[in-house]
Amino acid sequence: IWGLNDSVKKESSLLTDSIDSVIRSEVVGDCLSLSSLYAVMGLRIGIEEIGVCHYPGHIFNFVCCEEGDILIDLTNPHMFNFSPYCDFKKGGLDLLISRVWNNRANDLFEEDLDLAILYLEKALEIDPNCIEALAISAPLYAQEGKLRLAFENIEKAIKSMRYKIFKTR
Repeated sequence: IWGLNDSVKKESSLLTDSIDSVIRSEVVGDCLSLSSLYAVMGLRIGIEEIGVCHYPGHIFNFVCCEEGDILIDLTNPHMFNFSPYCDFKKGGLDLLISRVWNNRANDLFEEDLDLAILYLEKALEIDPNCIEALAISAPLYAQEGKLRLAFENIEKAIKSMRYKIFKTR
């Protein structure tokens, strides 16, 4: 993917946009769409031990092999150089689906708040610890007068952020 262009335009989290962009030789996507594309392609060619790694605001792939896990970040021009990442959580491909619901909710806030909340709830059904969905849903629930749920979600989001994202020197 990086061979097509020296930079990735992070304009869309839709898998279809990433696929179409490769056809146009202009890479468009974010960590979610590119990780989804890699997972779909990997499964299609028979890579069974593929999953995702994530930390707040970022998601990327890993492949299990005998020598250890191979971490693959398609938004990183080096793709396999992970020295800045010190702590992330691993999970299955269901985490991609959770993040898709979360991102779709973000796209809908101004157009359809009720549908956005429904999408956030779907994200949290799949991954009850999705920090982004927890943090985003809290103020929405507060606006609706669901203060207990708002407080629970923001508290859970804070507790889930107990790990460092980048190494410090």
